[in-house]
Amino acid sequence: MTGRAPRSIAVIGGGIAGLTSAYRASKLGPDRVKVSLFEASDRLGGPIGTSFDQGYLLERGPDGFVRSKGSAEALARELGLGDELIETRPEYRKLYVFKRGALHAVPEGLALVVPSDIASWMRSPLATWTGKLRALADLLLPRGPTDIDETIGAFVRRRLGPEVSNLFAESVLAGIHSGDPDRLSMRATFPQLVQMERQHRSLILGALRARRLARKSAERAAPVSAFLSLRRGMGSLIDALARALPEGAVRMQCEVLSLSASAGRWIVRTARGSETFDAVHLAVPARFAAPLLRPIAPEAARLLAGIRHVSSAVALLGYREEQLDMKLDGSGFVVPPTEQCELSASTWLSHKWPGRVPDGHVLLRGFLGGTRDPDAHLQDDETLLRRARAGFERTVGARGEPTLTRVVRYADTSPQMELGHTARIQRVTALLRELPSIEVAAAGVHGVGIPDTIKQASEASARLTLA
Repeated sequence: MTGRAPRSIAVIGGGIAGLTSAYRASKLGPDRVKVSLFEASDRLGGPIGTSFDQGYLLERGPDGFVRSKGSAEALARELGLGDELIETRPEYRKLYVFKRGALHAVPEGLALVVPSDIASWMRSPLATWTGKLRALADLLLPRGPTDIDETIGAFVRRRLGPEVSNLFAESVLAGIHSGDPDRLSMRATFPQLVQMERQHRSLILGALRARRLARKSAERAAPVSAFLSLRRGMGSLIDALARALPEGAVRMQCEVLSLSASAGRWIVRTARGSETFDAVHLAVPARFAAPLLRPIAPEAARLLAGIRHVSSAVALLGYREEQLDMKLDGSGFVVPPTEQCELSASTWLSHKWPGRVPDGHVLLRGFLGGTRDPDAHLQDDETLLRRARAGFERTVGARGEPTLTRVVRYADTSPQMELGHTARIQRVTALLRELPSIEVAAAGVHGVGIPDTIKQASEASARLTLA
C-alpha cells in the first residue's frame, strides 16, 4: 500500500457500538485505516458504567449480557478479559413474579415465556387451571402466518393464551425494552421465538427439544450460566476498548454538529472545525442520527426519527441482610402490569453475581418508568428512593434506612422496536447504500442488548473498512 493514504473513518458516538466499531477498524493498522471517534459527553460507554462505593460495585446500566449470542464474550476474551468473566451464581438463578401481594417462583424450565417443564408448569400457583391448559394448547395449534409482523402481546396470546401474556408478555419480554407488549414487534425484539414457531410449529415442542439438547450437553460438560458479566463490572469492557484504540483517536466533549457529502467524501463539522473522511459510522441512537442525516438523506432521517424512545429510572439500594424479612434465594422479580407495586421489576445484584457487596449486605436494583410509568424519571431522587423503598418493603420486607442509595435516570434512552421496525430499517439501509460509505448501527437498530450491538457494530465497521 505504498503511496496510498490510509482510509479515514469517522465514528460518531462513544458507546459500546462506536467503541467496538473504532476498535475493529483500528486493528487493521495505521497504514490502512485512521479512525477518529467523536463523543459529545465527557465519558465513554453510554449507559454502561461501573463505580465503587463503600464496598458495593454499582452498575449504572446493564449488569451483564446473554452468553448464547457469543459476540460480547468473544470481544471480552479478545481484549484480554477472559479471566475476568464470571457467571451468575448457580444457587441464585431463581426468578420470582409478584402476584396477589406475594412473590412466587417462576416455574422451572420456563424459557422466556414458554414452559419446557410441563410438570413444574402445572404445579405453579401463578396461573389458573384454565390458563395452564390454554398454554398447553400450543402443543396442538398450527403454525401462524409467516408474513405478518405481530406484536409481542398478540404473538404470546395466540400461542399461549391471555394469562401467560398478562403474566409475562410485558414483565419479562417487553420489560427488557421498557415497552408496551401491544406495540413492540415480536420479529424485531425476539426473532428466536418467531423462528421457533416456524421450525417446530409449537413453541412448547421447540422448548422441550432445546431442553433435551441442553441436558445432553450438560451430561458431557459442566452446566453453564445463560448470562455473563465481568468481575470488576461492565465498565471494564468499556475501559479495555478505550485502551485498545490508537492514541489521539478519541475526541471527548466533541459533538458533531453537521454532516455533509462532497466529492464522494464526508465533511464532519464540530465546534472545533471541520474534517473530511472517507467513511462515517453513525454509532448513536436513531434520535441523534436522524438530524445529522436530514440534509443529505431526508427519507432515511424521517424513518429513524420515527423510532420512539421511552424513559426510565433505576434505584440502587444497599441493606444489611438482617433488614430483609425474606431470605433472598434468587436473582430478582418481575411485576405484571395488573399488580399493585411501586416497582416494575428488580434485580438482586448481590445474589446474581459474586463479589458485588460487603459481607452481610445485599444490593437491590429497582426499576421504575418505561411505558407503564413514563414520567418517573422526572421525579426527584427523594421521591424515587421513597417509591423504591416502599416497593422493597412490599416485596422482600426491607426495613429501616438503606446503607447505600443511588438513582440513575435514562431520559429517552430505550428504543422501541415497534411493528414495522424490521421493514423500516431495511428501507433505511437501502437508502444509505445510495450515499458514499456510511453506516447507521447502534442499539435499537438491529437489537438492543450488548451482544447484538457489538455484532452489528463489528459488521458495520467491516463494511466501511472494505469499501
